[in-house]
Amino acid sequence: KRIFNLKNSFEIIGTAHNQMEFYIKKNQGCNIVFLSPVFKTQKYSDNKILGINRFKLMCKYWTIPILALGGIKEKNYYKLGSLKIQGVGSASYFK
Repeated sequence: KRIFNLKNSFEIIGTAHNQMEFYIKKNQGCNIVFLSPVFKTQKYSDNKILGINRFKLMCKYWTIPILALGGIKEKNYYKLGSLKIQGVGSASYFK
């Protein structure tokens, strides 16, 4: 293991798709984690998406700030209000 002494002004952001990847990102020292995909995208089919309920259950006891990522569009943006997230990331919503 290498430990780098970075200044405190850096935020380390990671991306996770499931519980195991989240704990890997946590052990790597990430300050913020993107959890994806929340909704259906071209890359992820219906059986690969998390959805609102699974997303809530997955990050219920996580203490690291969570950001939602994947499939967020104008028609389903309002559904994110029930999640405990710090922000969102989306390419298709802002086009």
